[in-house]
Amino acid sequence: MQNSKRKIHNSKLWCLSFALYALHFALCIACLQASPASAEEGSEGITQGYRKALEINPNDMDARYLLGVSLLRERSYKEALSHLLKVYPSRSGDADMNYNIGLAYGGAGEPQKAFQHYMKVEEINAAEARDKYRLDLAFYNLGVSYQKEGNLDEAVKAYQEAIRINPEQPNAYCTKGDILYQKKDYDGALESLTICREKNPERKNVNRYISAIYQSRGIDHLNRKSYAEAGIELEKAVTSDPTNETARYYIGYMEYLTGNYTKALEALDKIKKSEKEEMKKAISNMFYNIGAAMQKKEDWQGAITAFNRAIEINKADPELHFFLGYSYMKAKNSGLALEAYKEALRLNPKHQGAALNLVVVSEAALMAHLDAAAKLLKKNSFKDALKEFNLALSIDPNNQKAREGARKIEEDMAERARKEIAANLLKGAKFMAEGKYMEAKKSFEAIIALYPEHLHAQEELKKIAELAYKAKGKHMAAGEIAFSAGKFYKASVEYRKALGYDPDDKELSERLDESLKRLSDQVSPFLKEAQGHEDSRRFTEAIIAYEKVIDVQSDHKGALEGKARASGALEKTFNEALSEGRKYAKAGDLQKAAESYGVALELKPANDVALSELKAISGRLQKVLSDRLADAASALKAGRYGEAVSNYKAVLIIDRENREAAAGLQNATRLRNEAIEKRMAAGIKAYKDDIYSQAAAAFSEALQIDPGNTEAQKLLRDTRARMEESIAPWLKTGIDAYKKG
Repeated sequence: MQNSKRKIHNSKLWCLSFALYALHFALCIACLQASPASAEEGSEGITQGYRKALEINPNDMDARYLLGVSLLRERSYKEALSHLLKVYPSRSGDADMNYNIGLAYGGAGEPQKAFQHYMKVEEINAAEARDKYRLDLAFYNLGVSYQKEGNLDEAVKAYQEAIRINPEQPNAYCTKGDILYQKKDYDGALESLTICREKNPERKNVNRYISAIYQSRGIDHLNRKSYAEAGIELEKAVTSDPTNETARYYIGYMEYLTGNYTKALEALDKIKKSEKEEMKKAISNMFYNIGAAMQKKEDWQGAITAFNRAIEINKADPELHFFLGYSYMKAKNSGLALEAYKEALRLNPKHQGAALNLVVVSEAALMAHLDAAAKLLKKNSFKDALKEFNLALSIDPNNQKAREGARKIEEDMAERARKEIAANLLKGAKFMAEGKYMEAKKSFEAIIALYPEHLHAQEELKKIAELAYKAKGKHMAAGEIAFSAGKFYKASVEYRKALGYDPDDKELSERLDESLKRLSDQVSPFLKEAQGHEDSRRFTEAIIAYEKVIDVQSDHKGALEGKARASGALEKTFNEALSEGRKYAKAGDLQKAAESYGVALELKPANDVALSELKAISGRLQKVLSDRLADAASALKAGRYGEAVSNYKAVLIIDRENREAAAGLQNATRLRNEAIEKRMAAGIKAYKDDIYSQAAAAFSEALQIDPGNTEAQKLLRDTRARMEESIAPWLKTGIDAYKKG
């Protein structure tokens, strides 16, 4: 297929059309007029005074000089120059004289002479050229004057002098960069503008002009067909100024020229929403050309993408719709091809190509819809099949096959709808009778979806809305009462029921969340307590704590499972202890038998079996009890408090009512704790004083009294580690000395 390419803008002309980046550099600030170094703030009266002095004595060079300076202050440059030139021969070696006459020449429009006198100022008094005379500003002003006259070479020289005298003079870098850009000295311009940006970070436009330089260099490379170099420069332009649409356009243009059409599309996509008319036109033309190129490569999907992009910008172009339709037709998408050709004809009723292709594609689209409908019918997808038949009828309203297929489906769907409505009516009535309003609502809504005019369903939905409103209010009120009473579980149940009638009520959802939070705060301590008891194998206490949770929240899964788990463990442990007691009793080991029965009774204090079996051996245990009490008393007297505590506890396991053991246990526990506390305090003090041997001894003594004391165990480990650290250097020194003999 022959496609005539649309004309792409020539690169040089394109630069002119996008003048934003080639306009005169806007960074020039207003010409700075420096005041004469030796001139005081004066007035016309002072000037007149100098004039009268000269009338009296025309040869008074001092008065003439001061008159010239005063006229400079009034910006009467030519008159000032006439007086200063008369004085100059006698003061040509004076820096002030040269500075002021330079100002006069500059103001009188003779910048070259001003330049020469400023240079003499520096020759005469280089030390004060910058701070006293501010020659950098003087040269900068000269540069501005040259630039206004169009004398760019001299302006560059003046700006360069300003920079030489004061490298921190920011404006000179900016304006020098402007001129070098105009002169197409891109390297020099880039160097100056980069410094300008560093010294003037607040100048937002500098990046745009730096971007313009990279863009210009890129376009030069593009014109020379140096595509790799062009790509590098244009990417720099975009990096410097992401809003530079022109640079992005040229990136796309370059990719188009090199046949990278997908990349060209990606580049142009980033600026397709440009608000500039010239840019929109250029982008649309580029999309057109990319589409045409992709058609030649028979990349129909790529062509479709390109033409669609062009149409997004230029919807009223019939040619774009025509070529889009052709691409769809080649991609065997007759439906979309049909739409594209119709749009082309709507925009241009005389478009012959669109008219001819429309006939071809209409037949193909018709057959495609009929085939699709047949396949959908086999899958029982009646709604989708009906849609395909209707699309076929939109192409050919008289097609008998499409009309008959659509009619049959509509009849079948009507019958299905009738049956579905009847079923939902029955379900809705049943749910209403049961008070399940939300389920009833779904049934009646299903009826309305099939038959929007169904009066009974409409009435029932209104009734449900009223009932649901009342039910919601009832549960909300119940929830509030429960919440106020601190019954947060009941409150959460009621709030959930209320939300069932209005799931979108945000305030009610927040109320539910708050009640659940309060409920969690209520049960969490009990759960923690229960889990602690369970971990310590205190199963009876764990069961009691779990029951506290269940009292608050009857369906708490964790508590119910925990109680069942603790109950099972309690039964198992009790039975094991009872079995052990019987085994030891039978073997004649009465002490261990009594201990096992004691464990069983700790788990079930009122268990008749354990009590009776323990009672049966209690008579034979008296000697054991007496020996244990004697051992406990002896250990207590000798200061072995831990041993005494163990013996008294053993007696109480066998004989819970033994008063001597109870009193002894209390006393031994107190003395043991005091002894441990004393040794721990001594150990901690020695540890802090770095006396690790004493600390270790104290912690070891504490552990002899109470071997299970975890704090003493930890501190003893830390102390020994510190001892090893402190001993290590001495050991090394000793070993080294030993090796050396």
